[in-house]
This record gives sequence, C-alpha cells and structure tokens, in this order.
Amino acid sequence: MAKIRIRLRNGKLYDVKDAAFVELCNNDNKLAGLVYMMDNNVFQVCYPDDENFKRYLVAYKGQGIPMRVIDHP
Repeated sequence: MAKIRIRLRNGKLYDVKDAAFVELCNNDNKLAGLVYMMDNNVFQVCYPDDENFKRYLVAYKGQGIPMRVIDHP
C-alpha cells in the first residue's frame, strides 16, 4: 500500500494512508486515469486504452470516459 498526499490550491495538505489506487475522474465522475503502486515500489499509470484500466473498471464496476486519440504531427 502507498501513502497518498493531496495538496489543495490553498496549500493545505492531506495524507491518505493505506491507499491502493488513485482514481482521476472528470466532472461526471467517470474514470479518466488510474495510478497505483506495484509491490516493487514502482508507480503504474493507466489510461482508458490500457488493459489494466479496463480490468479495473470491470472489477470495481466503474465507468470510464470514452477513449480519445490525439494525433501529433
């Protein structure tokens, strides 16, 4: 498990102990990204097109945002 620190715009800091996942959501509470720490202390970042992201949605009965692909020149 990881300890998550969340800092508000006003500078106030909150600690969340024993966190397993950080869900990044849009204003409609749909999952846009996911962050978690693996056993080897490496953080994994997942996006809507990742298989781990899709498995997470199924496991926790979540809703994800539609996948968007941005082409770069």
